[in-house]
Parts: sequence; structure tokens; C-alpha cells
Amino acid sequence: MEDWMKELSLDLIPNNLHPLVEMTGIETFLKLCSYYGGSNVYFPRDETMLMPLRNQRIKQEYNGHNLVEICRKFRLSERQTRHILNKQ
Repeated sequence: MEDWMKELSLDLIPNNLHPLVEMTGIETFLKLCSYYGGSNVYFPRDETMLMPLRNQRIKQEYNGHNLVEICRKFRLSERQTRHILNKQ
């Protein structure tokens, strides 16, 4: 990174980007700008990113007799849970 870029501060960055800068830090923010600059970037919801892990846990915890408990724990219907359990 160029030395002069290290002088960039939050007050020089548009307000709508402040949350991203605060989460990532200015250096990472500039790397993101360099990589994605001019593009529209979609960030999936955190729930979407965690769904495969949730489904894996459901399969690990299911013992053939605890469907109702699993549904309650993960706040899913029996139909949703059965669908997850039947997926390969």
C-alpha cells in the first residue's frame, strides 16, 4: 500500500461506507475497493451462510427418535427437518 494511502481517515470516506470500514479497518476496506471497485457486490445473510453448518448438526444430533426435540432446538417444522435429514 502506498504511504500516502495510510493517511486516509474515516472522515474522508463517504458516510454510507463507515459501517464497512469500522468492521474491516481501513486497510482491508481499501483492499476490498481495489478488488471489487465499481462492482455491485451481494452479501448473503448470515443465516444463509450458517445453514449448511446447522443442517450438518441436525444430521449429527438426530438419533432416529428425537425428531421433535431437534425441531424445537433448531426452530424448524417436522417437514423442514425431515427434508434436511433426507438430503444426501
